[in-house]
Formats: sequence, C-alpha cells, structure tokens
Amino acid sequence: MSMPIIKPSGVKRCESVTDIIESVALQQTGLSHILNAEGEKIQAALKTAKTTDELLKVNDSVKSMVNSITRLETVLQGKLELFNNCICDTCPCVTSILNLTLSNPEAGKIVEEENNTYLFTGTKLATDIIFETDPKVTVTSTSILPKGITFVDNVLSIPADFDFSQAYNMTFMIGTDACKYEITSKLL
Repeated sequence: MSMPIIKPSGVKRCESVTDIIESVALQQTGLSHILNAEGEKIQAALKTAKTTDELLKVNDSVKSMVNSITRLETVLQGKLELFNNCICDTCPCVTSILNLTLSNPEAGKIVEEENNTYLFTGTKLATDIIFETDPKVTVTSTSILPKGITFVDNVLSIPADFDFSQAYNMTFMIGTDACKYEITSKLL
C-alpha cells in the first residue's frame, strides 16, 4: 500500500474559512430539522400512546437524541472558535473599506444605504464616482454598465448627457465574490 499524493487545491485561506463557517451553518440547519422531528415525535406519541411505558420509551429516545445533538453542538462551537478574530490579511473582502466620492460634487450626491448599497442621485452634469479602497484593491464591474458610462481604474465616469430617465443598477466587486457593492442611479 502506497502513500496518497496530496496536491495543493489552490483555494485561498479566506475562502477555506468561509467554507468551514458555511458548513457549520448547514449542520446547524440539519440539527434544527432533527430537533423539530423529535418534537413532532413527542406530539404523535401523546396522541397515540396507550400506556405510560410507551411514553417513557419515546421520552428516552428523544432524550438520547437531544444529548447527541448537544455533544455535536459542542464540537461545532469548537470548530467556530478556531476562527474567532480571524481576519485574513490577504483577503481584500474582509480588510477593505470602500469610500465613494464625486469628482464634481455639484453633479449629485451619493448616499450610503444598507448592505453595501449606495444611491447616486445625479443631475445633468458630468462627474466621476471614484472608488477608493483602503488598502488599495482593484474594483471590477460585475454588471453591464448603462450606455455612456465607463469604469476604468476604479473610476466610474458619468457623462453630462447621461440619460437619467430611468434608474440603473450597477454592481461592483472588491477583490473577491464575497464583496459586492451596488450603486443605483436616479435623477436628482
């Protein structure tokens, strides 16, 4: 019998940490379904049991399952505690701060809403929306930009003749898929 050959996967550390945290969340979801099924088992037993012994057997079964889930919860908690205060220095999605500024402040305003969403209310004046990240990280557009708008070197250029007759949603990403930012543009 020979030793297995283990090749590097190419997955970055911050992606691995995210995958582990997601796996714990999925396990938690599974456990909640099991606990719900145990509750339904008790309800069914209360309706159908003919003797106290039958109820005690169901109770012992549920107690055993809850004890097993409690032990698994302890393991999952330990798994999550491995990543307390775990910020990857190389993961821009965790460490970047995004600031949006207008090159022409008279052309409108940007209001930060929630969940990485910004509202740009503009006028018929040309402006650039400058994406400044700290530390400096490349920002990319992940949507088709409205006609006339360009995005180059972290600068979103909006010409003076841009048609604001409808709202446009534009999505941008810092470094990785985990860090998406959305800008909605409307006429001021």
